[in-house]
Amino acid sequence: MIEPATPRDEARRLADLHATGLLDTEPEKAFESIVELTKALLDVPIALVSLVDKDRQWFKAAAGLPARETPRSVSFCAHAIHEPDIFVVEDATFDPRFHDNPLVTGEPFIRFYAGFPLQLPSGYRIGTLCAISPRPRESLDEAGESRLRMLGAMALDAIELRTKRAALARAQATIERYGTLMHSLGRPVAFADPTGRIETCNAAFALLAGDGMDPVGRPVVEALGLPPGAWAPTAGTGRPVQVTRLDGAGLSVGFSVHGTPDGYAFIGDRPEA
Repeated sequence: MIEPATPRDEARRLADLHATGLLDTEPEKAFESIVELTKALLDVPIALVSLVDKDRQWFKAAAGLPARETPRSVSFCAHAIHEPDIFVVEDATFDPRFHDNPLVTGEPFIRFYAGFPLQLPSGYRIGTLCAISPRPRESLDEAGESRLRMLGAMALDAIELRTKRAALARAQATIERYGTLMHSLGRPVAFADPTGRIETCNAAFALLAGDGMDPVGRPVVEALGLPPGAWAPTAGTGRPVQVTRLDGAGLSVGFSVHGTPDGYAFIGDRPEA
């Protein structure tokens, strides 16, 4: 058996995976429906939405397999995330990467595997939608590949929709928690999620966006026109941030950054010309 290699920039890939909030969550109809469709359309007994974590692969949805996770070291999906498109193993017993893999020599006795990599907009592949059979078979035909890509796109859409709903829920909770105080202050205030993306802000903060665009939904560094490296989520809290308007108004604002249960708060001084 050949264990899967570690992708380049694995720390960023894992960060993007964890940021989805999918790991160790309850079953959800959207993902359960996708794996059931995969079973039916590709005529396989097992289909999974598999997420490749640091030391394990965890199944957001599993049809035909009772396990919720397996070690990453024996994961077919951990091989598949290295590929830009569908990864196929026609008969694992004749493949040197898998012939003595415990998932081949024991339950579920994998022979055939086809996995579509789930690639986020950032470019990182966090897992796969995969079809598995204990019977060897030839590589997917053109129609089969098209179906798997279509189903994989559905899984990615479900991930994106879930992520947006979670972000909206966090933003609403932030507004409820801090909204009255934030909007009563004359100084600029914004609340950002753990990645530094603005979830809500008051009018004083919105005025600082030099390009006139709504800051909500944008990284705080972009919204304020900060130079590269002025602040990043990895810098945490307690780091001062100085902002100078880039639109010719000549306003200079100092911000203090504070941790919150949901990310970061940026609290500014009153602008000085």
